[in-house]
Amino acid sequence: MEYTVISFMLLFGVGFVALSFLTGAENVWQKLTMLDPVTWLTVVSLSLINYSARAYKWHLFAEKLRLGVPIKRLFLYYFSGMSMTVTPGKVGTGIRLWLLNRCHQVRYARSLPLMVMDPITDLAALLILCVIGGLSFTAGGQNTSVIALCLITFVAVVFLNKPNWISKTIKALYSLTGKRKKRLFASLQRLAKNITQLVSPWLFIKTVALSLLGWAAMALSFQMILNQMGADLTFLQCGFIFSFAIILGSATMSPGGLGGTEATMSAIRLARGYTGRDKIVKFEGCYHGHADACLTRFFLGK
Repeated sequence: MEYTVISFMLLFGVGFVALSFLTGAENVWQKLTMLDPVTWLTVVSLSLINYSARAYKWHLFAEKLRLGVPIKRLFLYYFSGMSMTVTPGKVGTGIRLWLLNRCHQVRYARSLPLMVMDPITDLAALLILCVIGGLSFTAGGQNTSVIALCLITFVAVVFLNKPNWISKTIKALYSLTGKRKKRLFASLQRLAKNITQLVSPWLFIKTVALSLLGWAAMALSFQMILNQMGADLTFLQCGFIFSFAIILGSATMSPGGLGGTEATMSAIRLARGYTGRDKIVKFEGCYHGHADACLTRFFLGK
């Protein structure tokens, strides 16, 4: 099973790199050569810190649920799920639960809380990074940003550590349906009970701290890459840009958030609606997204 998962991850990685080069090889290569070997090594190391910290967070959740899965296997399954983050809404990361069920007979009702709490703690960490980073852009809004950070953190802690609302909501829905689908609602109640095991204050603090460590490492690598390419941005500024983009991108439920193709299509629709004109200009040798109306000759600069 380990070889199957690793082979799948490597195959996906090769395909992703190949696609990147096919959509503008000369431009991609030019940007890559701007990074020196030390930066490359540092960026890869920071990425490993990010994934390892968040994988260990997954282990803490699994340990609390008493799944009985060795930590090495949990790390393997977590990393394998990373290869599916480009699926719409990142639903492909559910392969982790499939692996737990296939290899360790862990029922989905028991493992699903992992899929619930993992993004919630990531979101909490990204919000903290986003608000702190936002302080670096404006001095006048510091007090407001600090208050917003405190409120977000407080609401998140209270909300997650009083999960009785989940059970009450399920009971209310059960009553609204005329008490039909008894087995379905019984399964939902068991799921809610499992989620409540993962919302203790100390566990929440530890897991958010691990997420914050991981995303801060990625923000630092983002800053290093931008600085190598000539951008003069501080760590806090890069932290804000990076975390805000991830939060906004996740909200769109598309594989990479609001990507270049979607942005270009939206811009064309707005321009046509405002000007009343239909014609658009495309630049040969440039990539404007993979929508039919935007495609032109760009492969390998031909």
